[in-house]
Formats: sequence, structure tokens, C-alpha cells
Amino acid sequence: MLKVAILPLNAGEGAKPQLGRQISAFVADQLRSNTEADIQSVSFLTQVEQEGVARTAFVNLSDGMLDADQISDLFGQSGVDLAVDGMMVGSEKGYKATVRLTHKDNMAAGEVLEFDFSPSESLEVIHKLIKAVADRAEIGLPELLAGETLEFGTDDPVVFLDFLEGYDALNYIQQANGLVAVEFNPEGAMATLLSVVERDKGFQGAYQVLVGLCRACANFQIGSFELVEETLLSATKLVPEEFAAFFALGELYQMANQLPKAIDFFEKASQLQPDDAGILNRFGNAQGGMSMFVNAERDFKRAIELEGPDKPSMDFLRIALMSHRLMSLCC
Repeated sequence: MLKVAILPLNAGEGAKPQLGRQISAFVADQLRSNTEADIQSVSFLTQVEQEGVARTAFVNLSDGMLDADQISDLFGQSGVDLAVDGMMVGSEKGYKATVRLTHKDNMAAGEVLEFDFSPSESLEVIHKLIKAVADRAEIGLPELLAGETLEFGTDDPVVFLDFLEGYDALNYIQQANGLVAVEFNPEGAMATLLSVVERDKGFQGAYQVLVGLCRACANFQIGSFELVEETLLSATKLVPEEFAAFFALGELYQMANQLPKAIDFFEKASQLQPDDAGILNRFGNAQGGMSMFVNAERDFKRAIELEGPDKPSMDFLRIALMSHRLMSLCC
């Protein structure tokens, strides 16, 4: 079994850098998660100073293939046996991907695979690429990946491709630890993910990534409050039986000190997920902030019943009880 590095596909004319990055990352993740292979997923990142702050930006190194020196440097720095790189451009069908598999012991004879595909063929092409990398790297595949089809939460390849594009924004924020380039705007990614959820409400991965993107933007103050609020409200309407968007709205309003709204949405989240101690904990804290100590005490006690031996809600319960006593003495 060889050690493998999978690089982003460089984006040329007619191709989106987000897809080049995430198709490669998805191939690496599937192999890493479902086999015992040593798979490295490479990101092209750079530091830029903006507004006096060191920020992180993605780099599209080229609109074509990497040159031999860059591949040679990769082998020297990473210690891998096989490098996978390539490029994507637009085509009449949709996209053309050129993928090169290079062994460190025979760099001059890199194998080149070409895929000319429409968006509706994207899952099929990604599956072929996973199998090709596994074959050249001598990686045994489980049935999940070795079968005739690739399953990843949706049967719609166009929906899946849009999901990858939207996911790229969350991945970027996580890799940058919130210090994204000032020109980064999450609005397009949120709209894309909302569209994915609307087209396939059973695609749990898309819903969770959408909520995760909103939470990350709220936490790092990326984009506007109104954008995050509107996106999460839309998610609650599209998938009203799921609790995550309601909980995220509770967090958003609590951060904005809009406690009555926070309480309403934590309550809705708790109704949908009644045995979640984390929701009850946040619910109780919001109630405590509104001097609703009896309600807070009830929810903290319920959270304590659900928690493991550490009982993190115990400290919040003590604070709520002490605050209630102090308010009773004062009044």
C-alpha cells in the first residue's frame, strides 16, 4: 500500500476553483475514511495581510497542470509514494478533468486520465477516480467504494456537485480559523446550499453543512447578521422536523442579546430534540439571562440527568439558584 498525496485540481477557463478543490478533497476523504491507507489531502493556501491582520486565502496555482519541479518538491517534502494532481476546465458537456498519477520512482512517466463529463455524470466520474487512485496505490476497497455506484446521501449528481461547491465555503472558514480574506462573501454558498436542501430534503449532509456554515459565519462575524438569520429561517421552513437550524437561530439571537427570540428558538429545538443536554443547557442560560430562574433550574436539572459523570450543567444550576435567591432577597 503506497502513501498518497491528492492535490486540488487547478481550475481553468469555465471551471470553478471550489469544485477543483472539493472533488479532490472528497476523493481523499473517501479513501482515508473507508480504508487503512495513508492519504494526504493537500490545500493550496497563502497568508495575506489585510487591514493589519494576517488572513488566509486559497490559491489556484495554475489554470493548467503543475510543472515537474512542483511535483518533485512535493515528493521531497511529504515523503509520499504517489501524487495525484490535475486540472479542470469547462467543456461542451460541462467539465473536462485531466488527472495525473505520478510515482516518485518514475516521475517522467506519470499516468494521465481524462474525463469529459456533464454535471449529471459527476458522481460516476468521481467514483472512477476513487477506484483509479486505489488501484495505482494498491489500496483494497470495501464494498461501499468497490461497488457499481457511489452513495453519499443523495442520488442526484447535480445536487451533489452543488453541495461540494457550497461546502467549500465552510471548509475555507475552518481552515482559515475564521481569518478569511476580506473580500470573501458567504452569500453565494448559502444560497447554493439552500437550493440543494430544497431540491433534496433528505440529503442530511447538505442540511448540516448549511447550518454549520451559518454558525461559523455568526461565530467569526463573517457576512451580515441579516444574511445568517434569513438563511437559517429559510432552513427551518424547508426542513421543519430538524432541530439544528432552530438551535443555531437560538445561538445567533443569544449572541445578539435578543434573549426572548433566543428562548423561543431554543425551546423549538428542544421540542424536536428533547434528550439533548446541550440544547437544554443553552436554553437554561438564555432563560437565566431573562431572570426566568425557575424555568432555567428545571432545564439545567434535566440536562444534568442526561449528562455523563462530568455534569457540566451543575455549575450553571448553582449560578441560577444563587441568582434566584439574590433576586428574592432584593425584591
